[in-house]
Amino acid sequence: MGTYWQRPFPRIVDGSGRPTAGARADLLPWEDAPHEAPRSLLQRQAALWAEADLGDGVVLRGWALQAAEAWATRHSAELGEIEREFLQVCRDVERCARRQARALAVLRCALVGIAAAALVILGVAFQAQHQGEGYLRTQEMLRAQLLLAEAQTAAAETQVEAEVAARRLAVAAQQEVARRLQHAEVEARAADARRQRAEARTLAAYTLQLRDDNPRLALLLGLEAVRRATGVGEWGVLVEAREALLAALGQDARRLAVEGVLEPPTDALDIPLATACQRAGRNLTADEWTRYLGPGVPYERTCAMLP
Repeated sequence: MGTYWQRPFPRIVDGSGRPTAGARADLLPWEDAPHEAPRSLLQRQAALWAEADLGDGVVLRGWALQAAEAWATRHSAELGEIEREFLQVCRDVERCARRQARALAVLRCALVGIAAAALVILGVAFQAQHQGEGYLRTQEMLRAQLLLAEAQTAAAETQVEAEVAARRLAVAAQQEVARRLQHAEVEARAADARRQRAEARTLAAYTLQLRDDNPRLALLLGLEAVRRATGVGEWGVLVEAREALLAALGQDARRLAVEGVLEPPTDALDIPLATACQRAGRNLTADEWTRYLGPGVPYERTCAMLP
């Protein structure tokens, strides 16, 4: 069996917005699955529209759209961005369909009127002239008028279809822009995490290298390594930074671990952090910050309680 969005989607409403004969009961807004919280028709259709990318195939029409708008008015606080965007798309499609229907109705009436007039003229001409060139000319004129009316009707239908297609393209473009922005945000977060991970490991290496020659600087670099490793949230980097700081303090990291547990208690590092600041007795200078963290990183005090 394929994934959820690969399985055929049963339409629960037809083009006029009424339930179809093959609608599944578990998709109707008044019957939710036992293991799910009740959801409205708007929420169900919006979720399908967003996840399966079914386009206008799942938009609400007619009475279903009216019911969804009434529900949205009563539960505006429960609407998410997807439900609001889906409801707006349904409204746009409904407006386009109504404009198309009105345009086609006017054109049909005009065509019927022209055809009726043509028949009347043809009858008069037939009675006036049974034979001759005059009758033939009148018949050709009526035929040309009918062809012109048909051409005008076809042109109007083409214009309406073009408006609907333009609306669909605009909606698809908006969705693509939103997807690309979301992807860019994810990439930016990932790049920031990689940068902090690299900085934490570099600072941990400096801490181990300077713990004998410059113990105060090693403590400050170890604190910065722990800060960045905590922001990354990666277990291996955090362990590496903690062990470097504890080594600068002259402590064994294994003594702080709980027996049988990989991660030490959450408060196990509070005392080493405070002790490291007390032993350092100062913060990094501007030159030290630029040398070990880089000129592009804004300066921050490592120990907030120290000047």
